[in-house]
Amino acid sequence: MNVSLREITEKNWYEATKLKVAKSQKGTVAENVYSIAESKFYPTYEIRGIYADGKMVGFAFYGFDTDENENWIARVMVDENYQRKGYGEEGVKLILERFKERNEGNYVKLSFVEGNKTAEKLYEKIGFAKTGEVIDGEEVMKYEF
Repeated sequence: MNVSLREITEKNWYEATKLKVAKSQKGTVAENVYSIAESKFYPTYEIRGIYADGKMVGFAFYGFDTDENENWIARVMVDENYQRKGYGEEGVKLILERFKERNEGNYVKLSFVEGNKTAEKLYEKIGFAKTGEVIDGEEVMKYEF
């Protein structure tokens, strides 16, 4: 499996907007078009396509939160047609590597909709641990380097 992160540009942004989660997952992550728009107001954040063997299969939005002085993975999603193949896990691991390379802090936070056991198990498998915080109905987890 060859998974990589690639910048979202004028050449692939529309492809990113076509990625969708399953109907049963609606409401667990913002649509990619929203994240692309939101990224324009957060210059310390990056938007990336998660690619598997040259095909965009997912999307990520992450960066350094200057208000909180913390690294955050704001969003990660994998298209419904490519889930349960390890792409989300590999994508998150690549994001963690990027944070580590930047050397901006010794941890990364993320959050997920309360009760989303699939996301919780994935993040725990990678090494995230719950912090006990809940922000806007989302449980916060933390990964320490």
